[in-house]
Amino acid sequence: MLRTAVFAAIIICGAFANPNPSENYTNKISLSNAEDFILYWSFNDTHITFEMHAKTTGWLGIGISPTGGMANSDIFVGWVKNGVATLTDRHGQEFNGYPPKDPMQNVHLLKGRQCDGWTIIKFKRQLAACEDSFDRAITSDTTRVIFAYGYVDPTEEDLAPHDYHGPTNRGARSLYLLEEQPHMVYREGEIHYTFDLLNDHFHIPPIRTYYNCRMFRIPKFSSKQHVVKVEAIIEPENIKHIHHILLYQCTIDLEDSPLIGTNSQCYHPSQPREFKSCHVIIQGWAVGGGPQYYPNNVGFPLGDVDSAKVVVMEMHYDNPSKLPDLVDSSGLRFTYTPNIREFDAGVMQVGHLVTPYQHIIPPHADSFLNYGDCSSQCLSAAMNVNGTDAIRIFGVLLHSHLLGRRITLRHIRNGNELAPIAKDSAYDFNYQETRLLKEEVKLVQGDSMQVVCDCQSTGRNKITLGGLDTDREMCMAFILYYPKLPLNLCSTSPSFWPFLFNFGIYNVEHRGKGSAYEDLNAFTIRLPVQLNNTKVGDYLNSFEWNTKTINKLSEDLKQMRRFQSCEGPSGYLPNVDYFRPAITIQIPFEGENERNCTEPSTGWRSRANMEQCPTHDQDPN
Repeated sequence: MLRTAVFAAIIICGAFANPNPSENYTNKISLSNAEDFILYWSFNDTHITFEMHAKTTGWLGIGISPTGGMANSDIFVGWVKNGVATLTDRHGQEFNGYPPKDPMQNVHLLKGRQCDGWTIIKFKRQLAACEDSFDRAITSDTTRVIFAYGYVDPTEEDLAPHDYHGPTNRGARSLYLLEEQPHMVYREGEIHYTFDLLNDHFHIPPIRTYYNCRMFRIPKFSSKQHVVKVEAIIEPENIKHIHHILLYQCTIDLEDSPLIGTNSQCYHPSQPREFKSCHVIIQGWAVGGGPQYYPNNVGFPLGDVDSAKVVVMEMHYDNPSKLPDLVDSSGLRFTYTPNIREFDAGVMQVGHLVTPYQHIIPPHADSFLNYGDCSSQCLSAAMNVNGTDAIRIFGVLLHSHLLGRRITLRHIRNGNELAPIAKDSAYDFNYQETRLLKEEVKLVQGDSMQVVCDCQSTGRNKITLGGLDTDREMCMAFILYYPKLPLNLCSTSPSFWPFLFNFGIYNVEHRGKGSAYEDLNAFTIRLPVQLNNTKVGDYLNSFEWNTKTINKLSEDLKQMRRFQSCEGPSGYLPNVDYFRPAITIQIPFEGENERNCTEPSTGWRSRANMEQCPTHDQDPN
């Protein structure tokens, strides 16, 4: 039966086309921009099955990497030679170079074949890292998958240092390996329409990386509509040049702005302030991502008084060859229905307030934790306005900038920390996508949330401030939930004066304009007298930052009194305090049980008979 299915797949593969996979996998991605290395995979609670397709008759391999390079990676390399398929379990050393074989071969070769110039290797491994210090566990975190291939088989029995992939037959992608690509969940009988937000023949600059922001007006509707699906529309010739798309809702009235339909370089100092007012992420897509379907009882509302009217689409372009003639009209497609579903979806920004004053990351930090709360008082106030006692979270986008390494969205109830709503211990700024939860998380009145960001600043010599630009920092999460509350922002920052007192600063004079784009040098110290006329930013940059002072600041900020922002479309919610104590966790979450090893590490096959590619006129039966 298996042989029949494989033969049927081979029969339809054309000359030099990628052969069909041997089974229906839940996930697929082209790891290379040239579409010459395709990876398929599926998983269960204990194992993951990979099928590698590379346009070569030589060797091919993938790896699980901590950084996106070969160093310290868990690597799997296979080939088909003289009618026999071989797979090896290997590891990267402390440097990028030849990966030796592991002493234990913790992979199971399932199938190998060649067809029309392509080599296919199918194998499985456990999700857990078992008994072998060179193996890496596969988790729900962002996973950096590396790949490479050579044009010829190893000349010896095993891969040797001279079997080099060359400077171009390699690469890396960040992926969520333990998430299934979404499938359609339309309700029966719904009527659907679409509209697109697309770039208009945008000329991609001949530079390696460029972020383009384009402002759009959402179509006007005579009645309320529900968005039920969002997907990326990428021009085929530009697939290899588009890295991610983020869509931001604007927080001020821009419906009549002359900037609608114009482009601006994102994060650039000269970018118009109107663009920078659009900072509430409502959608995220990254390379390899599929369409996002809303739960079949939920829709994202348009046409309401407080729904999105103007948005900005951020497009991250990659042009490593600095080609001068690239033109792109890619973007996002929204599928909507006039058949209103049971619940409106809401988007809520939670975590640390975006501020250049009370949010700092010290330099030289290997690990620095910073915290942002969404208090039970704020959440309950919003629920009371709507007359509801609970909301359900179904999707999360975790967001930090370049220093972020790990982000956790905590869930606290009566002082007890429950299982995280979302967590990514290998956060990648260049791979941001809304992640739909496997199970919805219910928040009831009295619950609170806390975003914890672990930042690494070892490469910086000065403090990093909070802010919108990429060289500043953020620590937040955007949650998708229902039913919608009159709440857009549920965030905190350390109170200003306790923050300054922590550094022995007792009085300052503000000489700036109160802009979110200022820095701490807008404040001049008045007390203590020995620091009179010293700018706050200069003083903190001259501070003696070491492991002790860095850890002390993190712990102080964790417990420091908070300034709270609890805002909806009509402004600050009633009966909510401006200042709150920090969230106290009395019983921390103990952590999820690690996956157990279910099979011994010995006895894995490294060779399997190759399934030959039949001629196209062969009967598959």
